[in-house]
Amino acid sequence: MINPVNRYPQIFILLYSFIIFGAGIWGASVMTMSDESDYIQSSEEMLNSDDLLSPTLHGELRFTKPPLLYWMVVASYKVLGISYFSSRLPMVIFGVLTILFVYRLGLLLFERNAAILAALMTATSFGIVKFSKIAMMESPLTFTMIAAFYYFIRFYKEEKPNLLLVSFLFLGICSQLKSPVYPAICIMAMLLFLLSEGAVRRVFIKESILAAGLLVLLTLPWYVIMILKHGSLFTDFYYHEHFVKFYEAADYRMRVFVGLLLYFLPWTFYLIGAVYQTIAARLYREWPYKFLLITTGLFLAIFIFPKSKGLYYAVPLLPYCGLLTAGVLAGSARPQRLWDWLTAVVLLLIASVIGVAIVALRSETLFSITAIVLILAAAGFTLSRHRKTWPAILFGLSAIPIYIDVLPAVNLEVIPVQKTIAIVRDRPIYSYDLTPLRFSNALGGRVTEIRGVEKLKEALENQGYVIIKQPLYDALDDKIKNGTAIYLRWPKWARKISGSKAIDAIAHRRLRQVEVMLYLIARRERQPDAEAIQ
Repeated sequence: MINPVNRYPQIFILLYSFIIFGAGIWGASVMTMSDESDYIQSSEEMLNSDDLLSPTLHGELRFTKPPLLYWMVVASYKVLGISYFSSRLPMVIFGVLTILFVYRLGLLLFERNAAILAALMTATSFGIVKFSKIAMMESPLTFTMIAAFYYFIRFYKEEKPNLLLVSFLFLGICSQLKSPVYPAICIMAMLLFLLSEGAVRRVFIKESILAAGLLVLLTLPWYVIMILKHGSLFTDFYYHEHFVKFYEAADYRMRVFVGLLLYFLPWTFYLIGAVYQTIAARLYREWPYKFLLITTGLFLAIFIFPKSKGLYYAVPLLPYCGLLTAGVLAGSARPQRLWDWLTAVVLLLIASVIGVAIVALRSETLFSITAIVLILAAAGFTLSRHRKTWPAILFGLSAIPIYIDVLPAVNLEVIPVQKTIAIVRDRPIYSYDLTPLRFSNALGGRVTEIRGVEKLKEALENQGYVIIKQPLYDALDDKIKNGTAIYLRWPKWARKISGSKAIDAIAHRRLRQVEVMLYLIARRERQPDAEAIQ
């Protein structure tokens, strides 16, 4: 029997990762990061404006990130129309390309089996799956970094100067996704590795000057244009966003390290075991392990200092964790059985969480059971001496029913579609301080976001219906509330709840304590339908 993984590894990796990354990207239930709504909104505003250089959010200039992410989403909108699917499809593609380059870099660092295992473990890690499904820059950022390091390692091994230019080309693209900080750290990692190998003289070539010039050429123009166009408005915003808030925030400093352990699940214990084995067996003396340790360690060391870095800042490091882990697992210095058992326990816990969703929440039983069976099989292969890639393959397949049916079933309804259409008919709909795209997709029509009480009054005067959270409605002036009526109400999950409160809500079936109500309001013209309100 032909094993497609070993016979056609690149084709299998491309198809496999595209399927698990693409599953469910068309649904509102996949959106698990609040930042995504801002990037989607900014992309839609850029699509409708004549300025493709100055990002805005709700009509106000927002220089948080360079425009490359918005350009990708806008291009997808122009081809496929505005939807969750089109906004997320570029991230799926970059996620797939990331896994392909993990495999190809693995071939440079280790042997073929390790490269395949690294690609599959990276593709099925929680962070890569999650951020390949949502419209944020983590997926393309991770790709540009791994591509830059791939060509750098080829430059190191093959001593072909032109490969350094290709590496810096990807670093230049990387700088237009988030900030020049990432290319700078990548270059530091490259130099530290060459220094550790006594090969730093290799960069004393004319191509290094050309590569640096290419990086500057790709990085500086947008910043120069923004300074010339917006002056202190840009410089003050950028300084506060990228420097001040990172050192004045009260968050703990180890967030990125915690994010690395979280987002590499369910293979985190294998990673810990691989690091232990790398030190115990002195594998760090070998240049592939040295390169991976320097790259990951440098990013972690630098990101420890800013206090407000999110957990997801660790996502671009996951490919190197996958490579390090696979290199140890596929080699002779394999970690002890302890790490097999701990990984199996993690998989069993994930299966248990889905089981709780069947019993306590609103999950589709058939698809939940399918996911559980796949995860249990992955746990079984983890404990098998003959397993290699099967745990990752099976766990990745479980993501398909999870994202297509389990999550949408567990998540509360975005909006009661039939009741809303019957109430609203052909009148305009607005969302007050809420991302409109989720409602637009559900209703199959245009929902416009508004902010501020004056805009709310204007929307109501225009005979429109407004979607608003209960706390915001309760805080409105009595005069506004007396002139409006609630025509529909429905629950949504609260964004931030404590772990103990969530456990108590599930255990005692008190789900309302982790929910917040949404209202559909309009001017008081008729008595609201009591059945619709309920």
